[in-house]
Amino acid sequence: ACCAQRRSSCAMLLAVCVLSQQAILGTAVMHRMHDFGIAARQVKARDASAALSVDIGEESDTSCLLQVDNAVVKRSGAATTHVAPAAVQAEAVLLQAKEKNRALQLAEQVKAALHNAMMTAEDAEAVAAEATPGTTPRAALSAVIANSSTVAEKQEDQAASKQNLKRHSTLLLIELFPFAAFLGLDRLYLGNIGLGIAKLIVCICTFGIGGLVWGSIDLIAITMNAMQGKESINTLGMHATFEEGHSDRSYAIAVLDLVMVPCWIALAWGVRSWRQRQRLEALRLAGMKSSHYGAGASAAAAKTGQSPLNHGG
Repeated sequence: ACCAQRRSSCAMLLAVCVLSQQAILGTAVMHRMHDFGIAARQVKARDASAALSVDIGEESDTSCLLQVDNAVVKRSGAATTHVAPAAVQAEAVLLQAKEKNRALQLAEQVKAALHNAMMTAEDAEAVAAEATPGTTPRAALSAVIANSSTVAEKQEDQAASKQNLKRHSTLLLIELFPFAAFLGLDRLYLGNIGLGIAKLIVCICTFGIGGLVWGSIDLIAITMNAMQGKESINTLGMHATFEEGHSDRSYAIAVLDLVMVPCWIALAWGVRSWRQRQRLEALRLAGMKSSHYGAGASAAAAKTGQSPLNHGG
């Protein structure tokens, strides 16, 4: 009986302890929920105050909201099982902040468009004020549009001309080597594709004579153009505009081209003479080795009474 009473008293004590722990946990949960409810009310109040302001200062309000959301997320890390509604509400606040940022960006774009429209209107008014009294605003606006279109066309033409500029020094270096000029590379560099191909065909069909004549004429025209310091060439079917600021270098290369002409002629003459000597030497050796040359030499020696010369060594 004593043991039964002790057991019943122990069970009662355990039950009282369990109930007290559950009551403590319940009060803690209620306090947590109360804190999160207060935080949610603060978030709603700040959201309402931010919705009333339409100025650029809304960015600071959104930063405050993000700080509140971070605080809520940190608190929810302590008891994740009890803050699911608060996390959902924080996500909703973040979405609202993103939407507000987008609205601010759209507002800035609208302001920029309005500013551009105002500037255009001011320009039109200035042109109308400068125009003659007899002109109408529509005529003034058409004049502005025409001027802007002409300026754009001029800019496009300048860009295209800059892309089509050629180097005078490169053309003169091509002329420095006769074979390149005879084959029409100078015409091809200037963009005269048709005349360059025609020059190549003439050089091949005439075994180099036509290319020599045509190339000499082009060489004279190009070097004279460079020595005169011109920035473009428009002669003999050659049309090109050269880069500015290289006249001294072009003049020096043109002089070098003219100096190299007699050098190339002397080189060609020397090669031709050397080949002729080689050919004559080969013919002489072939004649000395032939049988007719030996028989004629022995007969001549018999008539004169002298021994034949041994030219073969």
